[in-house]
Amino acid sequence: MGIRNILLTGLLLWVSLSFADDVRIKAELEPDTALVGDWISFSLFIEHDQGIKVDLPQLQGRVGDLEVIKPGEWKSKKSKGRIIDQMATTCAVYDTGHFVIPEIPIFYQKVGDTTRYQINSQPLGVFIASVLDSSVTDILDIKGPVAFPRPLREKLFWAMIFMIPLALGALAYIYVKRKKGGPKKILAASPPLVPPHEWAYQELEKLKGSSLLLQGKFKAYYSRASEIVCTYLERRYPIRAVEMTSTELIEWFSQSKLSDGILEMVRSFLEKCDLVKFAKHRPLSQENEEVLLQAYQIVDRTKLGVEKCWGNETPKRKKQSEL
Repeated sequence: MGIRNILLTGLLLWVSLSFADDVRIKAELEPDTALVGDWISFSLFIEHDQGIKVDLPQLQGRVGDLEVIKPGEWKSKKSKGRIIDQMATTCAVYDTGHFVIPEIPIFYQKVGDTTRYQINSQPLGVFIASVLDSSVTDILDIKGPVAFPRPLREKLFWAMIFMIPLALGALAYIYVKRKKGGPKKILAASPPLVPPHEWAYQELEKLKGSSLLLQGKFKAYYSRASEIVCTYLERRYPIRAVEMTSTELIEWFSQSKLSDGILEMVRSFLEKCDLVKFAKHRPLSQENEEVLLQAYQIVDRTKLGVEKCWGNETPKRKKQSEL
């Protein structure tokens, strides 16, 4: 009789160990000490073979003494040929003391077996402390009303309401004071504008008396001569002569109603200047005198009262018959 009991106990122990190897369950509670209302994470881990069908529970409402705040979702993964199902549920307790999550039953079936087996998780405990100061043992008196400071926006608003009338009054006083009393200023007449040809003559005389040629600065000399003539032409005619290339300037003169002699004179002058400015030509003394003479002649032939202005229309200025 004793031998049979021993064999039966051993068989049951072997069956339980076999089932334990088929399905394993673990429960975790984080943290195990919290304050009233703190969120607590309750997690379940179920590890089993691929041929086992597990009924995964859904934890809602309450889990033992804990209230479910956010139900968890089951997630599965494979590890070393086995399946691990895991779920994390957010809970909370709104009282103080020790509280317990009981065993959670898990049911499962093996392939080809209609028997429903059960395995339980271990129970877990949690301690919930009060958020109040433990040193306070009696109810305190009600505090008096607290004065809230006015926001900066409100202070700025009232400051503007106060300052605007003062500013308007000051402006009105200054306006009346100036209109009635103050001495009237007499604006000085602006000096008369120098005609373009007179300005050109003055600049050419300055260039003629400069020491650029004596210093061998031919490029600077010819560049200044070209600049004076182009600036004069820009002030004399409706063109941006200073910004135009020599080719563009000659083309404009060829389309205007000017004599051919003036066109050839401008062409020759610009070509000589460009030859020194860009081709590094070293001019002779005679060439220096000729280019300065041509500059004078261009001004003489085109100044007001000698040559008529451009044609009937201009692109950016009003129509004029003669400057």
